[in-house]
Amino acid sequence: MNVKAGQRVIVGIIFPLFFCSPVLSVKLLERKTVQIEKNCELFKESGMLKPKNIIFDMVGVLFLLNTRKIIRMLGLKNLFRHLVFHWETPTKTYFHMLDTLAKREGDSADTIQYKKYLLPSCVADVILGKSPANHAGKKIKEMIKGLDEEGFFRFAADRKMMDLITDLMYDPACIVQYADPNRPLWKMMEEIRAKNHCKIFLLTNIDSQSLELLQQRYNSIFSLFDGVVASCSVGLRKPNKEIYCHLLSEYDLDPNLSVFIDDQKENLLAAKKVGIQGIQYKSIAQCKKQLGAFLRK
Repeated sequence: MNVKAGQRVIVGIIFPLFFCSPVLSVKLLERKTVQIEKNCELFKESGMLKPKNIIFDMVGVLFLLNTRKIIRMLGLKNLFRHLVFHWETPTKTYFHMLDTLAKREGDSADTIQYKKYLLPSCVADVILGKSPANHAGKKIKEMIKGLDEEGFFRFAADRKMMDLITDLMYDPACIVQYADPNRPLWKMMEEIRAKNHCKIFLLTNIDSQSLELLQQRYNSIFSLFDGVVASCSVGLRKPNKEIYCHLLSEYDLDPNLSVFIDDQKENLLAAKKVGIQGIQYKSIAQCKKQLGAFLRK
């Protein structure tokens, strides 16, 4: 074979390979992708590839209190009067009052801590599922009446305001009425379930009556959860370590692959102690950004 003939043979072999190499590369890449997906499925089935877990709080995250409705219930004029005469919000006054009532029960009572305030034992009983919420509301109103007779309140309107806030906090019908679904978050949850290999859980301090009413009314969103841990059902509450350990144990979750979304910082700090990452919910945009970073890890 002469040199020119040899060159033609070499060109005839190399040129088609060179020309077709992008096509071949794409086909090879497609085959590789399919193989990777098959391997991932095998890992999932064998348990070698564990899903990430997203844990949501309820009130303050999944549901948001409707401020306009609450203002309408309490009365704008009454709120303004309270601010002028007390230089603090009615809610702050209310927790000061509960703190006073809790301290009167003594050290032996099963009071609970909420931020810097103590809460009476009847509130603890509701959260832990020992008694219904309306029972606590009735008891607190009786104690408010006793405080009024002692001259605890500066004005008659103050007692009325405390009674209204008690209804708001411990009447399950009121809670359902004034807690609106966080629709953008719900949409985000549906997208996560559709696009990502992860599981979704609910961890909440709530009474049994309110939980039941919300589940009945919003069954579609509760059906998205792979598991629910409510304080009233397990006799444990946030921010105590035990409730986080219960969640991890009950559903066999890896804390290093779990993130908890809550609006209360103390609950996130408690979760961190058992290895669960935290996102403090402030807005849907901020939550999406931080959750996206967690899912991309």
